[in-house]
Amino acid sequence: MKNYYITFCLVIILLFNTLAKAQNTQFSTTSLQLNYGTGFTDNMYGYNTQNKGMSTVVFENFLTWKYGTNFFMVAYLNGKFLSFDDSLTNERSRIYTECAPNLSLCKILNIRELKLPIIRDVYLGAQLSMSSYSSFFGQFIGGGVSFRVPKGALADLFLYYRHDNFNNKTIHSAFVYTFPFRLGRTHWSIEGVADASQLKYWGTDALAQPRLFWVPFYNRTNLRQKNWCKVGIEYYVHYNNRLNIHAPQLALRMTW
Repeated sequence: MKNYYITFCLVIILLFNTLAKAQNTQFSTTSLQLNYGTGFTDNMYGYNTQNKGMSTVVFENFLTWKYGTNFFMVAYLNGKFLSFDDSLTNERSRIYTECAPNLSLCKILNIRELKLPIIRDVYLGAQLSMSSYSSFFGQFIGGGVSFRVPKGALADLFLYYRHDNFNNKTIHSAFVYTFPFRLGRTHWSIEGVADASQLKYWGTDALAQPRLFWVPFYNRTNLRQKNWCKVGIEYYVHYNNRLNIHAPQLALRMTW
C-alpha cells in the first residue's frame, strides 16, 4: 500500500472533524465495523484473495449540518490479495474510501419534511470514491430522495452521473436502507446498501451488501443511529456479465 494514500485518508478524517465543528453540527454518529468472510474472488474491485478469505475494518462517520449532510467512510481490507489476472501479489492490505456530501431541500427551506405522499426530503449530492487497488478514482454528481418510513427506519435513493478512470460514463443508482424490528423481546436490524450501473465491458453491474444484525444493547430513545453494539452477518453480492460473487461475512458493529 502506498504511503501517500494512507496520508490522504488521515487528512480527510481530520478535515471532516474540522468541518463538523465549523458547520455547527446538529447531529453526528460514528461507527466501527469488523468483518470476516469467505468467497472473495472479485477481481474487478480488487476483493480477490488467495484463499478467498478477507477481513475488513470499516470506519464511518455521518453528520448533519445547517444545510445538509456529510458521509465519510474508510474500509481497510486484509488478505493475501491477487492481481486482476489472479496472480499472487505482495499486497496484504488495501484501502477503499468514500466521501459523500449532500444538500437538503428541507434544511434549505427550514422545514421538517416535505408534504408529499412518499417523499420526505430531496437532496442534491456528490460522491468521491478512491481505492488503493489500481488507483481507482470515481466521481459522482446527482441527487436523491428520502422516503417517508416509520420512525427509526431509513430509505434513501440516489441517482448519480458517474465518471471514473476505468469505466465508461454512466448513470449510477444507490439505495441505502435501515429497518429495525423486534422478534419477541429481542431487537434486530436489516440494513445495507445496493448499487447498480450499466458498464460497457461488464454489462449491468449490481452490488449489494445487506446486513442482518441482532442489537443486544438497545436504546429506545434513538432507534437507528445510536445502537452501540450490533452482532450479525453481512452478505457481499456482486453480479455482472463476467462476475457472480457471493461472500458471507460475520460482522460486529459498534456505533457511538
